[in-house]
Amino acid sequence: MDRNAVIGFVLMALIIIAYLTYNAPSPEDAAKMKRVQDSLALIKAPPASPIDTSRKEIDSVKNKESHAQQDASRSIFKDTLNYDEQHITIENELMRVMLSNKGGHVVSVELKKFKTFDQKPLILFDERNTKFNYVFFSGTTQVSTTDLFFTTPDQPFSVAGSDSNTLTFRAYAGPNRFLEQKYTLQGNSYMMNYEFNLIGMDSLIHSNNPFINLEWDTKFNRTEKDITLEKNYSSIYFRYWGDDVDNISESSTE
Repeated sequence: MDRNAVIGFVLMALIIIAYLTYNAPSPEDAAKMKRVQDSLALIKAPPASPIDTSRKEIDSVKNKESHAQQDASRSIFKDTLNYDEQHITIENELMRVMLSNKGGHVVSVELKKFKTFDQKPLILFDERNTKFNYVFFSGTTQVSTTDLFFTTPDQPFSVAGSDSNTLTFRAYAGPNRFLEQKYTLQGNSYMMNYEFNLIGMDSLIHSNNPFINLEWDTKFNRTEKDITLEKNYSSIYFRYWGDDVDNISESSTE
């Protein structure tokens, strides 16, 4: 590159710098442009999402209703007030059953002779995914057994062979008035006998509304690696009073 070309490039650079310097906005103009850009950005920005208070209000109402229901149930069974939740385990060679004094029901079942596909204890269901609740009316007061703390004089036990033992839960509404739930387990068996008894409750459960509803909702834990096969080979066995044991077919959509 010769001397004249170098001088030409230098002159062009000086001209460009001078042009940019001369046409640069003043500090006042720059501040004004920034204010305009900020205003446009605010206009284009999406509106802020309104705070959804409806869900909080619904949850608050549900909590109040739940507490009111618990207070109503316990107002009749006053002897069940001063207790904390405790778990009691009964077992045999084949299974381990855990029960809770709150509601007096089974909260988990472990099959001791089996493991899950990843070699963990095979627990059919646990406290997080099971509900077992009797609902009835005493006059105009709805009673739910899940709100009651049952008492028991029995201790955890383990049976084997031909031996058997019974755990009894009671919720007292008076000296000779109580709800009773009894669980009898025999050795070397997957069957557990269950009884629900009402003792001296005639004056509390009126003849014009003597119905007792059972709410039983259990979601079983996943135990097999292939969830599709597990569903295909799962079934429910049941028996109506006075009838033989029946089951729902594995392929049924009932």
